[in-house]
Amino acid sequence: MTVNSKASTHLALGSGCPYHIERCLKGTPLACEAGGARCGPAGHCGAGSSSGLPVGASVVAKPHDPHGVRNMSTQSMHPAVRRYGLAVLVTVLAFLLTVLIRPWIEPNVFPLFFVAVMVSAWYGGLGPALLATVLGTAAIFYFFVLSPPDVARSPDVLSRLDLFVIVALFISVLTAARKQAQEALKKERDFTTAVLDTASSLVVVLDVRGRIVRFNRACEQLTGYSFAEVMGKPVWDLFLIPEEVEPVKRVFAQLRTGHFPNEYENFWMTRDGCRHLIAWSNTALVGNGGEVEYIIATGIDVTERKRAEDERAQFVHEQAARAAAERLYEQEQQQTARLWALHEASLALTSDLALENVLQRVVDLSRNLLNARYGALGVIGEDGKLNQFITSGISPQVHAAIGRLPASLGLLGYLMRKGEPIRVNDIQSHPESVGFPPNHPPMKTLLGIPLSYQGQLLGDLYLTEKAGGLPFDEKDEELLQLFGAQAAAALANARLARRIEGLAVVEERQRFAMDLHDGIIQSIYAIGLTLESAVRRTDEDPGALREQLRTIIQGLDEVIQDIRGYIADLGPGRFGGKALTAGLTDLVRSIRMNSMTQVRVKVEEGVDESLTPPQTTELFHIAREVLTNIVKHARASRAQVRVEMDDDLEHVIVVISDNGVGFAVPAEGFAGQHRGLRNMKQRVAGMGGTLRVLSTPGQGTTVEIVAPVTNEVPMVH
Repeated sequence: MTVNSKASTHLALGSGCPYHIERCLKGTPLACEAGGARCGPAGHCGAGSSSGLPVGASVVAKPHDPHGVRNMSTQSMHPAVRRYGLAVLVTVLAFLLTVLIRPWIEPNVFPLFFVAVMVSAWYGGLGPALLATVLGTAAIFYFFVLSPPDVARSPDVLSRLDLFVIVALFISVLTAARKQAQEALKKERDFTTAVLDTASSLVVVLDVRGRIVRFNRACEQLTGYSFAEVMGKPVWDLFLIPEEVEPVKRVFAQLRTGHFPNEYENFWMTRDGCRHLIAWSNTALVGNGGEVEYIIATGIDVTERKRAEDERAQFVHEQAARAAAERLYEQEQQQTARLWALHEASLALTSDLALENVLQRVVDLSRNLLNARYGALGVIGEDGKLNQFITSGISPQVHAAIGRLPASLGLLGYLMRKGEPIRVNDIQSHPESVGFPPNHPPMKTLLGIPLSYQGQLLGDLYLTEKAGGLPFDEKDEELLQLFGAQAAAALANARLARRIEGLAVVEERQRFAMDLHDGIIQSIYAIGLTLESAVRRTDEDPGALREQLRTIIQGLDEVIQDIRGYIADLGPGRFGGKALTAGLTDLVRSIRMNSMTQVRVKVEEGVDESLTPPQTTELFHIAREVLTNIVKHARASRAQVRVEMDDDLEHVIVVISDNGVGFAVPAEGFAGQHRGLRNMKQRVAGMGGTLRVLSTPGQGTTVEIVAPVTNEVPMVH
């Protein structure tokens, strides 16, 4: 606050005329240039209120004029005349009273003059006190003591007079100092009150019992309560919401035990029922004995800031959710494409035993899936040389113009020797490149993987020229490896078919087809159901969609694991090593999640321990085939799987039933095109058991498997 004076009279904090400061703090009106503002009570300056002087306002005296100078002179002279006049007056009164009561107090005539000195010092200060001392000494000396020529003959009188002077001076100094200290303390208290009341922050002072002893104007404006209404009342009884009373009391107890300063946020309830979030900075005033006497809390209303932060966070969250939903949708589309490609490849592997047809489909599908212009599959013979090269994307005319098979040189030979996937962004610049033969189409990017089955290299799969000139990435490599695993299995199956004659060849084909049909294809179908459910939830619940896509990715990983397990001749990787109860439980859980059919499973105690690992695997495949057919064809809402032992504990009985549409069981049995039923019969026969299918249109279907429990079961493959 800048203070200007046109009459050389200043009003400023810490400098200028003390008289004007005192008048402002005491509430004496003082003209200023703040729009006609005047000093309010207790030093508050404002335009008709005590809300404080606006920042930058100037407080000035009125301009000089004849009357103004006279008025200002009068105002500046009055205090001095009044103080010194008071000293003269009280000294005269002390003299008169002493004269009246002299007969009763003589020879001690000093007490009333001491009183005069004290009064002068208290109300006038040191100067008037000294004046009262001088006047009192003179009055005593000339009117109550011997005449000056006789003073020498009365040394005791002179000593008493000297003592009066010394005591009067001592009283003057002490009284004036005490008065000055009290005035300074009052000014400081008034100044502090003015600062607190004009501060925009909330300031509340509590005693050690939590009762309000100070409550500034900002608190009054926020809560709607005046200080008089809340003084002496516990703060938690007035402003706190019920659920925050105990936490605030704990913070208060920490402050009382010396843990200060600290910060805390809580809500205050106003008179009109509104909630305001307050950020408090708390400290304490400590007494001379070290104990906490008062708690001082300074707070800022952060309600609007918090609301703005919450709205911004909500906006950011919504934007992130929207972006995540879009990314999930794109991933879902990509996963759908992968799933269909994998499904088509699986069908190609199981529906046609002609090696050329199967491999051609795998190459075509992989090329289309990875959006590559060219693809090729090189098959390595038992002699370790390339004896077959299947291409995709190259016309027959160009293929004929190129001529003979590649000579296993360059990057093709490098992949055959290395036995690991390779990704090349520029074929010509690769150190192993030897160029292309005449009439060969130009190619730049390359992705190649080896095809291995049970540790034996069977061939290599190549893709070149990804659309848009983009290089192949890790996801492309992972997807191609998935196709390569199926191609390797198909190639191994074809070689086995050529090498083995008769029934052994047929049985091996059937076992392999059953494993793929009952394992991989059923898993793919379950993933397809999950994708259909995910598509329906695209716009409903991004969180649930995200979880379903994770399930789909996990399912694809498990299918890859199964395929690798078949390649390594280990059977389906997910089920390997599990007990029948655990396998059926996982299977039923997956069906519940991905279809509308509610399936219950009940396995009698002791069944798992009675089955050998081959029996467990075969029963699991049969149960999965039946349940998959229920989901695909029966339109059932409920199904049940029950596994138990017979009374002699010599046979295991598996009963799978549903409430679906059912069908008429042909009298001549099931035709050869019912691959699933044929597979189940072969598996049951391999265990030496029996299979019964009971069904009536509109009344559901029941499948019953009875197999002997033995330690050695002949498995037919």
